[in-house]
Amino acid sequence: QGEFVVVRHEELNEFGYGRHLTEAVEDFQQTVAALYLALRIEQRRLGADLSHVWYKLQQLIEER
Repeated sequence: QGEFVVVRHEELNEFGYGRHLTEAVEDFQQTVAALYLALRIEQRRLGADLSHVWYKLQQLIEER
């Protein structure tokens, strides 16, 4: 993508970008973590689309 590297998870419809792969992955990690935390707080009020995203995130992420 020109001067930037993009990391994307199509099913979650989320991405991260940076000047190199490491920076793009770190941006993606922060984006997904913020999404996970926001959906965890609002999980009982989610519509169908975000409920699906929340379900997928729960499969991919293990809280510590």
